Amino acid sequence: MKCVIFLLCALLANVVYSETVVDELEDAKLLVAKNVLNNYIVEGLNLTIKYTVHNIGSSPALNVKLQDENFPAEYFEYASGFSVAQWARIPPKSNVDHVVIVSPKMPGMFNLTSAVVTYLPSEKASKVQTGYSTELGEVYIQRLSDYNRRYASQTLNWILFIIIASPSILIPFFLWKSSTNKYQKSKKAKKSN
Repeated sequence: MKCVIFLLCALLANVVYSETVVDELEDAKLLVAKNVLNNYIVEGLNLTIKYTVHNIGSSPALNVKLQDENFPAEYFEYASGFSVAQWARIPPKSNVDHVVIVSPKMPGMFNLTSAVVTYLPSEKASKVQTGYSTELGEVYIQRLSDYNRRYASQTLNWILFIIIASPSILIPFFLWKSSTNKYQKSKKAKKSN
């Protein structure tokens, strides 16, 4: 008898659990990835941030709003894109991208936290879901002069070096050549006498 009651309780628990799992899988689930596409973050140069929103659920996500307040106007200048992106609908098992290009105004350490995404998980849902993207943590924004010294092309510097160094090489060469020519002429003149 105890065995039958235990089996009925286990069967009832399994049915309740499977219904909640099915309900969870029927709703939209959004995963948001935030990535920096640049190798180096430099003041005054463009910084490209890419947001990828994946819907891994079985229903479309509705009224999706991605908002990132990590780039205040006193520290960054927007070159392209917006801090808020909206989509009316993201189909199930698909993804959308949003790209923002900003330019840092000053060097130093800066904390890039996660973006916030809000959405309705299904057409019958009335409660708004809130999610967060991956965060980048603290990043170092390099000075432009340090970046140029380390990574920029040094072609102009080499051209200037050659122009400045050429007189110190060419003047002794021409003096040597002219004295050699004079010596050769005087040697030929002595032989002919």
